[in-house]
Amino acid sequence: MSKAIKVALRNVLPEHTKIFVMYGATEASARLTYLDPRFYEAKMDSVGKPVLDTTIQIVDDDGKPVPAGVEGELVASGPGIMRGYWNNPEATAEVLDETGYHTGDLGYIDEDGFIYIKGRKDNQLKVGGNRINTQEIEDLILETGLVVEAFVTGIPDAMLGNKLVAVVVATNKQTDVQEILSACTRTMPKYKIPQTMLLAPSLPKKISGKIDKNACMELLSKQNSNESSQYQNNNKGSDHEQH
Repeated sequence: MSKAIKVALRNVLPEHTKIFVMYGATEASARLTYLDPRFYEAKMDSVGKPVLDTTIQIVDDDGKPVPAGVEGELVASGPGIMRGYWNNPEATAEVLDETGYHTGDLGYIDEDGFIYIKGRKDNQLKVGGNRINTQEIEDLILETGLVVEAFVTGIPDAMLGNKLVAVVVATNKQTDVQEILSACTRTMPKYKIPQTMLLAPSLPKKISGKIDKNACMELLSKQNSNESSQYQNNNKGSDHEQH
């Protein structure tokens, strides 16, 4: 959940309301951590500390624990962790080993023991030599206040390695792409700003309620096809006029 949504929740709900931020996975009996409401504002970017009988450590690419403040992959262990994927030993071996369940999420633990999620391992991209996590870009776009939903990904690019593209849902019908991109320039370096942005009435979702990334890519693909077709038609018109 982006910081912008957390701030909005705190502002709109009655003062006495206790807000619990939770982080989890289906593979972990649904919950791994929670943020005590007492720390909601002081540690708003955190997902809190492990739930009862659960241990979470941050490890590097070699599976070795890293010090506080250093980013790595979250690995969880405890009685709530699954024994494996049903009839799928290959998939099980990819996420379970002697250290625990490898969540695929990147983050760090601060000096007070609070856990912070920075994004997914599979959401990392190289753009012009810079390593970028698309979740970070989505959060920054949401923080402009002009967007209520955002999906960011990369498509292969010969010059940059990857080119950032986005599908967003604006807060109102008057907001256009240029306004959103202009707002992004005030908080984001140029290499983090999507080169292509598509406005949509809503983001396609799976039955689980999560954003359907493949469907979003189809929307972007259709836009690219339409732009290419329009460009070709414009060129044909110019040629005809010259003749």
